[in-house]
Amino acid sequence: MKKIIFYLIFVLILLLNTSSYKISKKSLYNYIDSLSIRQKIGQLFFVYAPQDFNFITEPGGIIPSKKILKELLSGKNQKKLQSFKIPPFLGIDQEGGNVNRFYFITDFPSMYELSHMNKELQQTFLDSQIVLMKKCNINVNFSPVIDYSILNGSNINIMKRNISRKPDSISIFGKFYIDYFKKNRILCTIKHYPGYGNTYYNSDAALYKYKGDLTHFFIENSIFSSLIPYSDFIMVSNLIYPFLDSIPALISETIMKSISIQNDLSIILTDDIASRAHENPYKILLNSIQAGADMFILMDHTLYEPMIDSTLYWIKIGVIDEKGLNNTLKKIILKKEYLFRIISDYSY
Repeated sequence: MKKIIFYLIFVLILLLNTSSYKISKKSLYNYIDSLSIRQKIGQLFFVYAPQDFNFITEPGGIIPSKKILKELLSGKNQKKLQSFKIPPFLGIDQEGGNVNRFYFITDFPSMYELSHMNKELQQTFLDSQIVLMKKCNINVNFSPVIDYSILNGSNINIMKRNISRKPDSISIFGKFYIDYFKKNRILCTIKHYPGYGNTYYNSDAALYKYKGDLTHFFIENSIFSSLIPYSDFIMVSNLIYPFLDSIPALISETIMKSISIQNDLSIILTDDIASRAHENPYKILLNSIQAGADMFILMDHTLYEPMIDSTLYWIKIGVIDEKGLNNTLKKIILKKEYLFRIISDYSY
């Protein structure tokens, strides 16, 4: 009954989704069929790179360290990126404020401060961030945080990651933010679905339950549903939502399906599957794939190749369906086609 109510909520607030780019099915399928199984599996991961881009299996996405960002700004590693057979997503969580990956260059206002500025100042600060991101080949921003919290002591408000305490203001600024980055060919990621609520703790450190009643949850999900049709990535939280499921959101099929209902082209991205909150990241990976996630943030790069091997084994023994893998690849390759024009025969 809880799952039925959950889906009804999303049907009621569902918005029509339109895609800004198209490609012939034949071209897309032929491209995916040309990849080896190992190449396909690699496309599922957003891997943290502390030192360089030397991967045995090229990942679908890379999260560069401060060291690499500095090198990219100086022109180093550019040729290495160009040598990838499938151009990688390069992603950072450039929110501003306490989450500023360019802190070694300059400060940027928090999302809350930015959202309360006039349009001219907003654009000035966003343009400054975009220039730096472009120099580093960043094409995915793990932002904006559109969680709704009303308590001063909540994790989102303490960290000053909130946009506003007014739901309508979050939706309006979130749409402006997503559109502004996409206009500059940087894809945005709304997070942390289905909402962080008034939760006090950081879910990367341990498993915690969502704090907030059903009314708060409905308001928060109305915000997400207003922006899901416009976002290319949706990051799923690591919280447990007791009124929806007994397991964390990033391995909940109920929660994954609620995203696909609203936007079947958006990439469902998990938070770090190797965080301290998880004793067995391999089990989390398998359960998350089975639940319907598309890509996985992996901050421990040493686990990357073993996870490729594990996923390959799961496919061979039938625990993971290769057809499902190909369906996920369609989403990923479509985004890369939009960014990089990797397929020669495309149409608009």
